[in-house]
Amino acid sequence: MYTSVCHMCRSQKTKQALDEIYLFIEKGSPDGHEERFKDAADEFVNVRAGEVVMKIQQLPHARFTREGDDLKVDVDITLR
Repeated sequence: MYTSVCHMCRSQKTKQALDEIYLFIEKGSPDGHEERFKDAADEFVNVRAGEVVMKIQQLPHARFTREGDDLKVDVDITLR
């Protein structure tokens, strides 16, 4: 009996690959907002691919603070 070896996976039934995921972050997205990509995570033989979850993390800024959907800045001005 003749058997052949898969030239892509070398009979491992899986192969390593990198995928690109593009995420557009809408203006005013709240801190902690999550975007989910179904069937985008690693997959294995007889196991369905999981999902990739990207969570928005707001970083502090030196001048601006955020109140809800609004940005706030305190500026001292003189009356001259």
